[in-house]
Amino acid sequence: MNEGNFTKGKKAFAIITGLAIAAISAYNSKNGFVSNSSDSLLALMGWSFSAACMAAQFMFTSEFKKLNWTVIFLGAFAYMYSIPTNYFGLQSWNGVATEHNFVNAIAAIFMDVYPEAAIAWALGESRLGDMFGNMVRTIQRKDELTDTGPRPAQPRQPYQQPRPASYTPTYPPVTQRPTPRPTPAGGAHPTQHTLNIPDDIMPDWMKE
Repeated sequence: MNEGNFTKGKKAFAIITGLAIAAISAYNSKNGFVSNSSDSLLALMGWSFSAACMAAQFMFTSEFKKLNWTVIFLGAFAYMYSIPTNYFGLQSWNGVATEHNFVNAIAAIFMDVYPEAAIAWALGESRLGDMFGNMVRTIQRKDELTDTGPRPAQPRQPYQQPRPASYTPTYPPVTQRPTPRPTPAGGAHPTQHTLNIPDDIMPDWMKE
């Protein structure tokens, strides 16, 4: 038998035992509610409460982001109702002897928690939500339970790398260009002067 078949067998076994323990839990919860009464209407009420509590527990063990405060309170009160009635139902079978009290209490808790966890694991949804995990998330992330919708997207700010404490900004050198002076109408620059030298004393290199 390879690992794939073994995993399929475990999942099938978990579903079968989960459904069986769920039926036993509902029956014990009904007996705990009815007690020793033989009233058929009271028995019908007990079965209805057992089925409703089981449904609330499955709802509570769903994905946390799909829960709300009402579902959480229903799930919490379902466990608060179902565990004691399971205990009282077991006591009606085992008697009220002192040596049975602890065993009945452990069995009442187990049969109330096991079905949801086993069936969810077999269906591959055990990581979406569970009783203890959702209880912790309710305390740590209670603000998400009153979220009214998606929040508006905030514009992303450009990332700026932090500068070290000794950072000194550097700037490119600034070259100042000389301001050109206007040329007068005669063509000569205002700072230039024309020299009149007689030809007899003018050097030959200036005559050329």
